[in-house]
Amino acid sequence: MEIRNCKRCNLAINRKNIVNGTGAMNKIMFIGEAPGYYEDKVGVPFIGNSGKQLEEFMKACNFTRANNYYITNIVKCRPNKNNVPDKYSIAACMPYLIKEIQEVKPKIIVLLGSTALQTAFSNPTLRITQWRGRWLGRNSNIIATYHPSYLLQNVDRNDLFEDVVNDFMMIVDKYRLTIDFNHITKY
Repeated sequence: MEIRNCKRCNLAINRKNIVNGTGAMNKIMFIGEAPGYYEDKVGVPFIGNSGKQLEEFMKACNFTRANNYYITNIVKCRPNKNNVPDKYSIAACMPYLIKEIQEVKPKIIVLLGSTALQTAFSNPTLRITQWRGRWLGRNSNIIATYHPSYLLQNVDRNDLFEDVVNDFMMIVDKYRLTIDFNHITKY
């Protein structure tokens, strides 16, 4: 889904590009928080350092953006200084995200980080440390894991990396159950 010239919130003031989601339909949808510097510059989600970190997990899972997953953010414009988007920006972008989910029709949704988790369940008290690594929601096809930027900020924490590897193993298992039974990975 493409959004043109949106000015629903203050994020439009400083943006260079609106960052629309990209990838495969009807498979996995990854939802992050907001575009960063490189994403704003180019207009493509998850191409900066966080995207490179995420790509390592994708390679191990044998997932490609073109064939296996779609990736997007809650807000489509970069917050000033890469801050967490405020509730007004999130509310302004929510219709776009809902429409995006309706168009992509994901079979699996992966929430990357606290902001995505809290937004998806409309509960600002949810903590990623308590909810990551388990299937959430009525249809049990929603899972939360740490945002790749959190891993980059905590490179000395091997436990976080191991948690994400375990989360991705669960995602691969669900992918095999719901999308492609014969999917082969490095895990």
